[in-house]
Amino acid sequence: VFKNNGYKQLIKQAEIDVIGLNTTEKSVFGIDVAFHNAGLNYKDVTNNVLKKLFRTIFVLQTYFNDFNKFNAFFITPKANPATEKPIRELIEEANKLIYDEMISVKFICNETFFTLIVDPIINNIDDDNDTSELFIRSIKLLQLDKRNNSTTGIKKANKKSTTITDKTTVDGMKIGQF
Repeated sequence: VFKNNGYKQLIKQAEIDVIGLNTTEKSVFGIDVAFHNAGLNYKDVTNNVLKKLFRTIFVLQTYFNDFNKFNAFFITPKANPATEKPIRELIEEANKLIYDEMISVKFICNETFFTLIVDPIINNIDDDNDTSELFIRSIKLLQLDKRNNSTTGIKKANKKSTTITDKTTVDGMKIGQF
């Protein structure tokens, strides 16, 4: 899968979007999040996802070697069935080859993504008083909008073209010209 790349090159190419630590159970979690509007669209999707997962495991084992359990997740809100099936099959085969209960490799997508990740956040949004988390801030902002959309709960504003008619200028440039 990694061709002739050495260990150092594999580590350099690693990218982990979220790292979580469970210090009680000595577990570390590495999560790679991919969002593509049309679903995953990497060049060689199946191998690319597998590479990302194993790079995550390598990085976790390298930098968190005091921990006992290593969990790598690749998550995406949208994966086409033609893409999802081979990824799941390859991950299942990889988990059989690893055969180590201290290493976990998982793929979460589509409905499961929303059920396990998005829904719990939205369902507990009222209990969160720290609005420094951008997703929660965005949802709370949308909740302040009193306009109604029965389908999604989110109303898109009507698009209006805005024309600047004021001739006010700053340093020779019309305000809004940029």
